[in-house]
Amino acid sequence: MGDGRSMWELGLDPMCLSHVKLMAFDLLSLQQPTSRGGPDNFWRKGRPVRKVEIVGVVVIRERKDKFLKFDVDDGTACVPCILWLNHLTTKFYSKVQKPQLECFAAMALAQAEETQLGRLVRVQGRVTVYNRQLQVTVKSVLVSQIVCFLVSIHDGDYTACSSN
Repeated sequence: MGDGRSMWELGLDPMCLSHVKLMAFDLLSLQQPTSRGGPDNFWRKGRPVRKVEIVGVVVIRERKDKFLKFDVDDGTACVPCILWLNHLTTKFYSKVQKPQLECFAAMALAQAEETQLGRLVRVQGRVTVYNRQLQVTVKSVLVSQIVCFLVSIHDGDYTACSSN
């Protein structure tokens, strides 16, 4: 590039534009932002990562007026997630049209109600840092309607699935 920066440093790497599917352990081991590529870039194996997707079970849930904080456990680690619920009261969305903002707020509230302890969820969002700890700032939560569980038997494993 003309100014000596690589395409990855300019955010043109495809991994910057899509939700990268990661295991919780891999997500929590992302390298912290450096001056290279800006403060919003995290790094995994030399590639920038901004947005992630994780799948797991909700093991901790704390609901406040402004947010829902929950942890997702995929068997490798627990990832803290935050779903903001204050779309109508924060100045962060001041340039968004009111009907669209109301839609965002309604979707966030519906997702917060569905995100319950023990539910299998797929979370998509941005990797952020709060109190020096990596977390996912949630864009969407999809709660699975199929509940699967694993029962360990001495001779092997048994998996059972059922619909809600």
